[in-house]
Amino acid sequence: MGLYEDAEGSRHWRSRAEPMPELRTALSVDLVLADAEYARIQVDGLPEEMEDKWLFLWNDPWLDLHRSWTGYHVYRIRFDRDADGWRAVEAWVNRDPEQYTEEDDARDAQLLTWLVRVVRLEQEMPFPGLDDDASDEDVIRGLSFGGTGFTGIPVSIGAVSLHAADVVFLHGRESGPTGSKIRSIREAGWNVAAPDCQGVEDVAERVARGRQALEDATRRVVLVGSSMGGLTAALLWSQIADTPLADKVVGVLLLAPALNWEQAAAIERVHPNTLIMHGREDELVPCEASRAFAARFDCPLVELDDGHRLADSHELILMQLEHLAT
Repeated sequence: MGLYEDAEGSRHWRSRAEPMPELRTALSVDLVLADAEYARIQVDGLPEEMEDKWLFLWNDPWLDLHRSWTGYHVYRIRFDRDADGWRAVEAWVNRDPEQYTEEDDARDAQLLTWLVRVVRLEQEMPFPGLDDDASDEDVIRGLSFGGTGFTGIPVSIGAVSLHAADVVFLHGRESGPTGSKIRSIREAGWNVAAPDCQGVEDVAERVARGRQALEDATRRVVLVGSSMGGLTAALLWSQIADTPLADKVVGVLLLAPALNWEQAAAIERVHPNTLIMHGREDELVPCEASRAFAARFDCPLVELDDGHRLADSHELILMQLEHLAT
């Protein structure tokens, strides 16, 4: 795993890179590169594996750093030559809270230095703020931020998820706890709890099983529901919104949710970090139901050129899941 350099790959990744928003802040970065290091960053550094979280693009004279899953432009930095080498003279960080949530300028300066040194140049450097007393949650955050560049894993915690949250996945009527979307999410390094609701036609019973999965969760959770499971997830959140259990849920992802069922009328509220994804070619659950729901609750809807199973949209689902978790 790690970054690779390739002209054809650069064209692909550049097409996915988002511009930096106007909402940004200047950073003071203490970083000097040798000639060989500066020459290397002038070649695009591209993600090779799902756990490579960063994309490095050279747009002379700027080195631009994007999140690989979303394409969001998080950092940019420019260097000038002086007597000591190539010194960072200007740097910026994205401050759009919809795209990047860090608010500490000094920490961002440290994180940017770490990304250039460790992830792009493959040098050794401690992850900022992580010491021998770091909690498991601190390590998880480091893994989520740095991806394969992060090497600060204490032996005591063993194998951990590379993501900032776990997933509770509520499957559909014709699916099960080992469905294709669940497998894709697990293969991307997520810890997934998927209660078995095969043969369960009672929506209330499905909600109860989903609630139990949330109660059993030991970390923050993105609640995901597909088809009938999407209806179940929306109902579940509406029921727990005013309970302590709600604090565990950092986002809700509804995939082709069955919001055309009569039970959807009981949904009174949605999680503030809710996203719906629905295929325009869905013949089982028409996309119109999701459009009406999104308008009713003012939540975003991503319409896809896909059918009910969203079989061609797994990569996009993973990208949105990552965004909801951070």
